[in-house]
Amino acid sequence: MVIALLGLFLRWPYPEPGWIHIDERVFLLNPLKLWSGDLNPHFFIYPTLHIYLTSALYYLYYALLHAEPVGDFVAYYFFVDGGELLMVARGFNSVLSMATALVVAHTGRRLYGLESGLLAGLFFAALPLSVRFAHMATTDSPAVLWVACALFFAVRVVQEGKMRDFIWAGICVGLAGGTKYPAALVAVPVAVAGLLRTPSLWQGGVWAAGGAAILTFAAVSPYVVLDAGSAWEDLALMGRVHLGSGEAKAEIPSWLYYLQYGLRYGVGLVGLAGLAIGLVWRPTLRRREEWVVVAAFGTFLALLLAAESVFMRYVLPLAPMVALLWVRPLRPWHRVATPLLALALLAEPLYASWQTRRLLAGGDTREQAEELLAREAPHGAWIVNLPPFIGNIRMVHPGSVFSHERRFLLSYGKGELIEAYGALSQRRDLPPLQLTLKPEALKSARTKLGGPGLGRAFVLWYQHAAIPPVAEKEAQALLHDVRWMAEFAPGREGGIYEAIDWYFVPIGGFGVTERTGPSIRVGEVPLQSPAPTMGSAEFFGVLHGILLGAEKVQAEDWQGAAELFEEIWRTPLPLYRILSSDYFFTYLFNYGVAHDKLGRPEQAATMWRLALELRDDSPVLHQNMGVAYARQGHLVEAQRHLQRALELDADYAEAHFNLGNIQFQHGEIYAALETWTTAVAIDARHAGAWQGLGNVHYERRDWTRALAAYRRARGLDPGNASILFNMAQVHLEQENTDSAIGVLREAIALAPRDAEAHFLLGMVYRQSGQKDEARLSLSTALELEPQHPRAAQLSAYLKQGL
Repeated sequence: MVIALLGLFLRWPYPEPGWIHIDERVFLLNPLKLWSGDLNPHFFIYPTLHIYLTSALYYLYYALLHAEPVGDFVAYYFFVDGGELLMVARGFNSVLSMATALVVAHTGRRLYGLESGLLAGLFFAALPLSVRFAHMATTDSPAVLWVACALFFAVRVVQEGKMRDFIWAGICVGLAGGTKYPAALVAVPVAVAGLLRTPSLWQGGVWAAGGAAILTFAAVSPYVVLDAGSAWEDLALMGRVHLGSGEAKAEIPSWLYYLQYGLRYGVGLVGLAGLAIGLVWRPTLRRREEWVVVAAFGTFLALLLAAESVFMRYVLPLAPMVALLWVRPLRPWHRVATPLLALALLAEPLYASWQTRRLLAGGDTREQAEELLAREAPHGAWIVNLPPFIGNIRMVHPGSVFSHERRFLLSYGKGELIEAYGALSQRRDLPPLQLTLKPEALKSARTKLGGPGLGRAFVLWYQHAAIPPVAEKEAQALLHDVRWMAEFAPGREGGIYEAIDWYFVPIGGFGVTERTGPSIRVGEVPLQSPAPTMGSAEFFGVLHGILLGAEKVQAEDWQGAAELFEEIWRTPLPLYRILSSDYFFTYLFNYGVAHDKLGRPEQAATMWRLALELRDDSPVLHQNMGVAYARQGHLVEAQRHLQRALELDADYAEAHFNLGNIQFQHGEIYAALETWTTAVAIDARHAGAWQGLGNVHYERRDWTRALAAYRRARGLDPGNASILFNMAQVHLEQENTDSAIGVLREAIALAPRDAEAHFLLGMVYRQSGQKDEARLSLSTALELEPQHPRAAQLSAYLKQGL
């Protein structure tokens, strides 16, 4: 009980840290993705067991404490603030880490007896290496629990050799690997245990353990197998980063780093000496089950030495073995010497763990900066983070929303995304929207320091040993124009931190450290114009409108789409700043389509010109621009855009068709022939291109080919009356009056208000002597189009009785 209480007290700081470590984001988003019903996490940097467990825990939290619709719950915690869920995940991991101390105690009891087992559990409970990372919502601490469980059953395998212990050991290996891939290396000491028990590769227990491990891993991380291609891509990326790159590499060799930092501060200086003694203490008297512990330690130590990346938490799998190795030299139990030696081993770790807990439960510089901004800019602000990624304060900003959206769409559909944004747009409890900018974005907007300014932007300058200094010229120039308002520091210089990490919690030098976080200087830069205040709900409303408008465009609800897009156009939010280039392009493009379909080509061209400033590589956009310019009579501009569309996509049949139209209007008959021939070669079902070919052949007086092309067009587009009208003219050129009359009557049946068709049919009737029919057709033509260019001639014919 003492071990459990001590372990839980040290590992569960209260209040919980408000900041989020970068690696904890995995457990903000991936568990919620599973609520879509798609159990494929589409993320394989980690296996899925702990993601599944956390997802179930989140759902229990939702079911017990929330009454809102599940979609609204997911929307808020996915896109706005997942802090509450993170506390649930952290508490869960703290309990699992405490449970690991109990497993270590049971293993120690198996190895050395009750008193030594309790001491091993106490050692593990106090280890700063475990305490430091226990509350984090990552896979490290849960994986160590399964490693410790596998080690426990491996010891039992050596001692008793029962099949059930082999199977349980294999299950724990599968659970360890299903939580964090490298943790599956605990299979090595399990195999060693089997061979120590029965030195034969053909013993059933080892094979049973291996089979249980594989089946368990497949059960708890099934999509590593079912979606092997994606899993391999993520695993290869992880291997490149952590085993073969310098991205997370210290300036000293990895073995020296782990000795000087990971082990030195993870177990203490005396503890490091105790570990060395435990490894070499009376090796000839070491029992078989004790070699299992040594094998486990050596296996995970070899992994550390093989890796290029150097993060302190990678030492965490050694923690159970460290506690057990500390105990061995303290036997046999002595009433005075053993407690004194144990106290010597515990003193530094217990102090470091207590200080770590104190800091985690205390203040943080990022929280101080957030409070300042809440006072100075309660309705949102323009913010420049220097550097732009490492250690930044929490905020709702467009970049984070778009990043989360990409992950959301891996599991949910576009409809669920529209609903999520719609639900968020109706909430009134959202934090303000902050707009994060690069330094160059303010270059033209800011005034000189001390000069008059109607607005301001805030600059947050993060400085820490783990943060590279600001090197960009534009950022350095911006720093000279900042009026500094406040500075928040973790304490005096002298704290010891990891060489490469964004945890911002010291591992030593606690006496000079007052709080966690990097040093943050907050200042303001005057702007020539006021920065608009931005509400998160309004921002989500804009996204909702853009996506819903795109759906209406696909459904050909042009009026509904135009109304949505017009409402967005009137928003006071600066769309060009809050929207990603893809979102802004989609909005402008679809708004142009809605204008075009509603018969507003000039407005359509205006939207599409703005879209072209964002992206010049869209063949569809250039094709639409070409058509819009053609409708306005600007044929040169139209041809330029259509040719650009074909440069981008030579197989774009619609662009070939429209270019052929312009060439034909310019009288470039043979050019149009070649263009339309290319169009039908690409898309043999393009009716317009076949009709165009018919027109070319008509101009060349090749009646046979013209008629054949029109017939192909008619077969593809039987409801197009203009094709029949053109066919009638070919029949007339061939002096086939009956056929001309037949197709003209078909054309009129399709388009009864086509005055030109009625006129031509009347003239054919007149020439063939069918006066009554001619009178009816010409009268209808004149009635439909009183201003017909030949209205006077028609009237004369009718008066003269034809």
